[in-house]
Amino acid sequence: MTLVKVKMVPVGGGSGITFMYNPTAISFTRTVEWKENKGSVGNSGNLPSVDYKGIKPFQIEIKDMLIDTYESRTSCHGYIDSLKGAVTPSDAADGTLDSEGASDGGIVNRKRPSVYSFELGANIKMNCVVTSLTYNYTMFLPNGDPVRAMVSLKLQEVDQIAAASDQQQSSGAQNRTANGRPGLG
Repeated sequence: MTLVKVKMVPVGGGSGITFMYNPTAISFTRTVEWKENKGSVGNSGNLPSVDYKGIKPFQIEIKDMLIDTYESRTSCHGYIDSLKGAVTPSDAADGTLDSEGASDGGIVNRKRPSVYSFELGANIKMNCVVTSLTYNYTMFLPNGDPVRAMVSLKLQEVDQIAAASDQQQSSGAQNRTANGRPGLG
């Protein structure tokens, strides 16, 4: 049986991140919002009445994910750089009219991190953004290159619209012409 590793694949295309080792634990948290009506008593007579406001997106937390390149005697810095890319804004056209509201189809270039498809096996898959990255180098070669790190990630689920927007940004960037305007097509 083949071990399936956790991976994060950019929705707009590009190279993904496959975890070197599966984390020992991944926690999923979703919050339901309720509004307490102050001064209004519910049916029980003791508790205030509450109204349902909605749900928050899932928060995914991955703690203490091991990165280890000691046996190959190569730096793990490249792997950390790929994770840092998940929290680094990059140029992408988002289809928004420029600040003057140009009718010529001017597009604003905004920098933002990518949307990812978080995948674990066949049953866990959701679109998300990375909201937090923490890494600690814990072992070094004699020349100072880091070869072991512990990584923690926090992800937030995003809806299909955000993911579709990321796909459009990727294709929009590919359709740019030499003058910086988006191409038609």
